[in-house]
Amino acid sequence: MTRRRVLTTGIALAAVVATGTAPATATSTPRSAPARPSAPGAAAKLPRTCLAEFTGTNPSGVVTAAVFGEGRFEKVPYAGWAISPAPRFVEPARFGVDGDEATMTSLVVLRDGTLQSVRARVSGVGGVVGPNDLAPGARAVATAETTPAWRADKPVRIGHGWNGVRDLALPGTDAAPYLFAVLGTRLNRYTLRADAKNDLVVRTGPHAATAGFGGVRALTWTRETTVRGVRADVLIGLDGARLREYTVPRKINPRVTTRTLASRGWGGVSHLDAGVCVTGSGAKARVTHETPVLARVGRSVRLYVDRDNRNGSGTDIANHGQVGTWP
Repeated sequence: MTRRRVLTTGIALAAVVATGTAPATATSTPRSAPARPSAPGAAAKLPRTCLAEFTGTNPSGVVTAAVFGEGRFEKVPYAGWAISPAPRFVEPARFGVDGDEATMTSLVVLRDGTLQSVRARVSGVGGVVGPNDLAPGARAVATAETTPAWRADKPVRIGHGWNGVRDLALPGTDAAPYLFAVLGTRLNRYTLRADAKNDLVVRTGPHAATAGFGGVRALTWTRETTVRGVRADVLIGLDGARLREYTVPRKINPRVTTRTLASRGWGGVSHLDAGVCVTGSGAKARVTHETPVLARVGRSVRLYVDRDNRNGSGTDIANHGQVGTWP
């Protein structure tokens, strides 16, 4: 659901890791490898180099990031920024730093279907996470060591009619300026950019798929890949009890490839949010081919890790069990 970012627990902003490192090549032939995730007791101890998060509002209406990182789960509120009534989606999309002030611009979908661009600011940030701290190509962005007050600018209305959207997915790389949305039987792909005032602008683009998504209730972007020489976005979604993978080439009228990672066992999951795993540190840090996924089952937040996101199979998905609760 949420744009993939690398977060460190206890911070109020994130760094987006470029995912062009060691891209995988997908085949053009769909193949199915249904399997149940491993039992919670079979998984190894919680990984310390995998990070994943999602953003929403807590019971008080405060926008809050739910973060798994450094082997633990934590809820980090954007203190001072509240939305009431609770919106359907809050999707952080752009980050910036000017001196000691950091900004985050998000897409917000209200209950009535209004789509807003909301820019929030915070001063007194505690440092900068950048290429030397994470992976080559990481975008530098400030982090807050404490919990300072956030100030949200007046929301800018940029669309309407989004109340029928079941989920959103933002790619975690600037090479893919898109917004994916599941609506009706379609997978819609929009272009996403910032205007001169740094407000987000969403434009309708060609549908990625016009059929086959009627049962998909949740979607998240996992990585980019190459299909027959064309860069493509890879997403995973929930379709009934199945966990499925979708590969969408970055071209007009793309042929979307669908794979079934698991044919059963995911019916109780309502939301998915993928993250990133890294190896090494500093300038030597690299994104691996593992994908951590936070899955929500009722109030329970569970962690799964796909040990090899290139193989089109769910047999290597490790279930680490519950790591936290939401909200």
